[in-house]
Amino acid sequence: MVNLNLLWINPGVEIYTPHRIEFFQELFKSKKLKIYSLNDFDKKYDKDDIHRLNQFIKEKNIDFILLEPIQLIESRLDNAFLKRAINFNKYLIENCRFLMKNYEQLECKKILIGTWLDIHSFTMDDRDIFLNFLKGGNLFYGVSSKNISFNLDPTIQTLNRKPSKIYHELQIHDNFKDQFVPYIHSIKKLKNICDKDFMIHVPGSIGNYPQRKKVLNEIVSNKDLHSSNYITLLNHHKKIHMDTYEKKNLENFYLYNYFYSLVIEKSKYNYVDGGFMNVPVRKYVEVPSLGSCMISPNLPVLKEYGFTKNIDFIEYDERNNIKDLINDVSDTEYSRILNSSREKIKKNHTNEKRCDDFVKAFKKVLTNEYNGSSYIDGKLVFN
Repeated sequence: MVNLNLLWINPGVEIYTPHRIEFFQELFKSKKLKIYSLNDFDKKYDKDDIHRLNQFIKEKNIDFILLEPIQLIESRLDNAFLKRAINFNKYLIENCRFLMKNYEQLECKKILIGTWLDIHSFTMDDRDIFLNFLKGGNLFYGVSSKNISFNLDPTIQTLNRKPSKIYHELQIHDNFKDQFVPYIHSIKKLKNICDKDFMIHVPGSIGNYPQRKKVLNEIVSNKDLHSSNYITLLNHHKKIHMDTYEKKNLENFYLYNYFYSLVIEKSKYNYVDGGFMNVPVRKYVEVPSLGSCMISPNLPVLKEYGFTKNIDFIEYDERNNIKDLINDVSDTEYSRILNSSREKIKKNHTNEKRCDDFVKAFKKVLTNEYNGSSYIDGKLVFN
């Protein structure tokens, strides 16, 4: 039975990202939602467009409009993709401006804004646009955790952290706290645990993650923590990344993402953290789901996933020596921690479960019963 009618307005940016595309694919399959799309709604807007949009809203009895810069169309990516993907915020913001400008004329007043945004480049202009949306009573669907913090090294340039602070200040704005619907990451399913080729790995970017860089340097400089094959693989992975983004080699784009998951899966341990903002990144569900044990600082945001130190992950702080930390873990303890995190992901963090959370939250919005919510111990809890 369909509970909600949702109109997906595509801002014309074709993006491949492992972070949310599986979740939205699951959403499209849900029997609790009917999702409509205006695939041609990405041209220059004029007065006829708002009239056409309202006609469609009435005809389909649309409950919500979703602005989310991800296309799920199976097509070959063109050469303009990479440039657009890096700057996709702009396309979402352009659509926000159109809907904000025409908000009073819209037949549907509930607008959800997806958050696959590069928070490290979030600007004051972006902040003003989102504030205006919130003032109109719209919802912002995304990582809206009050547990995000800023434990930053004072030597780090403020240029790198100012956008993140702007984004964070928007999320915890007291006047709008009941309008946020939180999002934490999910996975499709657990993979079987395989034999390991590497002792420890640091997945993902190190650009805005200084602690990841520190741990990776420690691994590379200690022969007891890596093999020559690991270093070779890292170097090739880096070359594929550069070839993808600098030379716009799309064939390598998929190869890069495949190796990203493979090295996590083939490593006994993976170090994970949330960067400047200590956000609950998707790696916290990716690593256990791929059969590897997490090493992580004990961040407050991990309570959202329901993860507890030394029960679901091995606690790390900057005083730790990675080699000593690993050597202190017995085989029994390793298995216990890995199995605990995998069971919690299976129970609370599948894409199917996250879609159920989505529907529950917006049904409350539709009946004016929504007063805010948060994730506590892996479950969506309503205020």
